[in-house]
Amino acid sequence: MDFNRSKKIFMLLIIFSSSILAQLKTGYAVFKENDSLSCLEIYYGVSKNKLQFQKKKNKYQARVKIKTLLMQNDSLKKGNSKTLNFNIPDTTELAKQGRLIEIEKFNIPPGKYRLKVTMKDENGKRQFRSGQDIQVKSFNTNELISSDLILAKKFKKTASKNRFSREFGYDLTPKVDAIFKSPNNFIYPFFELYNLSKDSSEYKVRYKITDVDNQTIKKTEWLTEKAENSKSLQFFRSGIATQNISSGSYKLKIIVVEKADTLKLQRDLFIINKGNNRNIGLNVENLKKLNEHKLDSLFQPLRYVASKQEKNRYSQLDRKGKIGFLSNFWNRRDPKPSTSINESRRKFERKLIYTDNRFGNSERAGWKTERGRVWMLYGEPLEIERNKENFDKKHHIIWKYNSTEKPVRFIFLKNERTGNYELIHSDARGEVKNQRWRQMLSKDSDIPVNTNR
Repeated sequence: MDFNRSKKIFMLLIIFSSSILAQLKTGYAVFKENDSLSCLEIYYGVSKNKLQFQKKKNKYQARVKIKTLLMQNDSLKKGNSKTLNFNIPDTTELAKQGRLIEIEKFNIPPGKYRLKVTMKDENGKRQFRSGQDIQVKSFNTNELISSDLILAKKFKKTASKNRFSREFGYDLTPKVDAIFKSPNNFIYPFFELYNLSKDSSEYKVRYKITDVDNQTIKKTEWLTEKAENSKSLQFFRSGIATQNISSGSYKLKIIVVEKADTLKLQRDLFIINKGNNRNIGLNVENLKKLNEHKLDSLFQPLRYVASKQEKNRYSQLDRKGKIGFLSNFWNRRDPKPSTSINESRRKFERKLIYTDNRFGNSERAGWKTERGRVWMLYGEPLEIERNKENFDKKHHIIWKYNSTEKPVRFIFLKNERTGNYELIHSDARGEVKNQRWRQMLSKDSDIPVNTNR
């Protein structure tokens, strides 16, 4: 079989399988409960057109059972199971894109946890699963600190208290992702502040959106807010309009200033607009401001999609040539140049955002890690096998994919010194091969890791 054709089919299978797994999305945010406990909010979003609705009198109803497990070191710490009814007035609603949102809350000690969610469609008998590692932070400090930042999908004044109600009299429905499409053009940020000064009644907040070149695209004026006590709930009800921003990846950055204290929050965004404001890629004028080292750093993640010829060509260019190369990189890959959205760039940037959030740390971007590299090249694995350290095995993870020829595995061994996962073996063509990988998982093994591909 032709390898290039095989690889294309393999990637199509991965994309198809990933779309099935993506039908259930989960997200979370952490708030302060008290000095010893944090409040973990878990958000679920399921595509409504994937559920089976049955007619009930003058409405249509989907009945869904949600099971939530919060694990720590293979031990169940919290769990809950509940059945919910989602109602729509008629079946025309199913043609509209969107997710049905649910929320769960647990008061737990700070630490690392593994979230496992199963959602079952009681009418259609389909099951959706999701899982992710989460970090529940501590609020046991006297310094100015904030909760996690969430973005509201919609909000309204509280008529009667419910699971979406907040203390300031509004119900907030959170977005599970951070993707903003027309016509939902407004960003509504919400977070809580803790340990504000007791002798201060005011603090200032500014919101801004920056692009991939860290250039400010939009910003608010400094807003003066009132603090009733040491805790304050910050919700920007006016919202930040995005309809005039070109489609692409951005960051929402928030700065809070109270006396001599400054606090910064940020969140990755992806904006999709259908107007004529075409996103041409890396801006030429911004690129001209960068030195050659910075230009090279922008090219590094593009190596995942660049051809061998493009890589060779880039390495031979001077600074001026690199600016031209980068500014046109995504234009050459636009499958529908007549539209305002470059679908190829959008998919790539979504992967970058995801790998940075899931695999990155303060020292290393997510796409630079071994797991991030594999995710960027092959997509979401069909199955993840997690193996904790025990009396005879080292901590390791196995990612499994399907291909047209045979199942493909990637075996990652955890480096206990650095906490990073290193790829020690894969069945995929062109990846690192190590026939002794099973021996390497033994606690008694001293076989060095070979990352040559």
